[in-house]
Amino acid sequence: MHRLVRINREDGAKPLRFNCKRLAPRGPKPEALQPHQKNLARPSAEEIYEQVANNARQQLKRTSPSLALSGFGGGAFMEPSALCPALVPSMRGDSNTVQVVSRPFHPLRFIVGLGNFAHCVATSGEVLVAVLAHRAPWIAYPTWLFPAVMGNICGGVGLVTILEYGQVIYGGDAESRRTAGPTE
Repeated sequence: MHRLVRINREDGAKPLRFNCKRLAPRGPKPEALQPHQKNLARPSAEEIYEQVANNARQQLKRTSPSLALSGFGGGAFMEPSALCPALVPSMRGDSNTVQVVSRPFHPLRFIVGLGNFAHCVATSGEVLVAVLAHRAPWIAYPTWLFPAVMGNICGGVGLVTILEYGQVIYGGDAESRRTAGPTE
């Protein structure tokens, strides 16, 4: 399964020779597929709506206090991912610094989906699909939305308040020290 590859150089020097190994394709051959893997067709729109409606039904089964608590977590995780890219440009740094500082906060958005947290924007789409596909009554949306929004507001605003408090208490008056110059 080896073959010799020869590359002629333009400068007239000795040609380069490589001993290359041909790689066989990895993975199972098509005839060796498992029975459950044979039907790999794309899902239909109806199947997608049904799955989204099932996800929404799980959200709609929650009680209001658990939904508000879940909304608190959703707001607390979504806030840094939106706040940091907005505040980092105020550092007056170059654009590479802004990207390096704000990039670690973007994966926090995935925690909202993976942790099944309630968020008034991210999860609202699922609940609206369930309502519009007649899988849930119309009153289910505002009943779900109010506790989720209250939890998102408390989580997001609470996190920003804690960050601002820490900046004021532990940051001190850094701006006035910087403009005052060295003391003699």
